[in-house]
Order: sequence, then structure tokens, then C-alpha cells
Amino acid sequence: MASLECGICGNGIHYHDEADGTQILFIKLTEWNRLIKTGMFISRYLLDGTEDYCYAWKCKSCGSLIMLNPVTWQVTDKFKPSETAMKDTTDSEQYIVFDDITWDKITEERIKGEDLYIKHPDLQMTQAIVNKDGMVIYSGESSKDIINSYIAQ
Repeated sequence: MASLECGICGNGIHYHDEADGTQILFIKLTEWNRLIKTGMFISRYLLDGTEDYCYAWKCKSCGSLIMLNPVTWQVTDKFKPSETAMKDTTDSEQYIVFDDITWDKITEERIKGEDLYIKHPDLQMTQAIVNKDGMVIYSGESSKDIINSYIAQ
């Protein structure tokens, strides 16, 4: 088990390597679009792909996201839930987002990137736009349906 203190509310965030919605994976959209066209098994993306990804742990108390470097596991950013979506998307990065439950589901099988949508045609993609000021998470690929918005802390 790993734990850290939420940098927003001080609550303990604990992750047991069991999918429960605590850990969220962010893969850069450009990298994701490259990987799903390859014969690489999705379960190998984080091991054999580039390091164009990061993790966040979600605080069950306040809903904040604590961003973590995937190599050092050091906190890189903190985002607090916000009622308003960020308006300035200058210098933003786009990501495909998976909670640990969905990621486990698609990596349990030996699915190649090029076969993902064939084996999981109902897979709902979630995207994020992230910059130094905040983050917006959208459902689908249209970037119109906001699920959550956050402000950087």
C-alpha cells in the first residue's frame, strides 16, 4: 500500500494497487493516437512506450487530483475541484484519461492497440486539457461535455 497526504485538504490518500477509482492515468493524446495504431499490446504501453504519461490520485474527501511523476512518484501538481472551467487553454496539453478500473479492464486481456476498438467498441474515452492554471475533463472526443473542472493550487 502507498499513501500520501492530500495537498488540498490534508486527508490521507491510500492506494492498494487494487482498482477502486483512486488512481487515474493520463496519456498524452499524441502518444495515445500513435499507440493505438501499433501492434503493441496495451498492457505494455507504460513499460515500452514513451514516458508521455502521468498519474493522479484522487482524494476521496475533497475530490482534488494530486499529480504524480510516474518514475519518481513525487507530487508534480495539485488540482482542486472548481465550479467554473478554465477559459484560457494556452500552453495546454491534451490527454486521454483512464481511471484504474477501466485501465485494468482493457489491460487484463492481451489486446493490441490496433484491436482495442474492435474488442471494446463501447469504450467511452475521456479526455483532459491541462495547463498551469487548471484542468478540464471531458467525456467523449468532442471536448464539449465537461465531467469535472479543476483549478491549479
